[in-house]
Amino acid sequence: MTTRTPLEPWIRKKACISPTAAGIAFTETLEAYQLKKINEVIDYTRRNTAFYRNHLAFMSGPLKDLSDIATIPFTKSSDLSRNPFDFLAVRQDEVASLQGRVEACRL
Repeated sequence: MTTRTPLEPWIRKKACISPTAAGIAFTETLEAYQLKKINEVIDYTRRNTAFYRNHLAFMSGPLKDLSDIATIPFTKSSDLSRNPFDFLAVRQDEVASLQGRVEACRL
């Protein structure tokens, strides 16, 4: 196996792609994994946020192909400024403040 990027071993592990998979087999397995994860995110946001429940109401089911992403309308800054709380996926008291908790990256 020739590694194309330093991330390839991590991608293979994360997406459960065989170390021997190459070419079309690698691409198809990776795209299936990406599609599954995108659909999980869409499902989560539709179930847990008022904005995406309405914004993605036109979707009758999960995406069938990665190219279907083009059918999802953009989220604009005006959407966020109109009602930022519609984007919360958890109760407001579950949102943690990171202020003062961010640590410098140690090299």
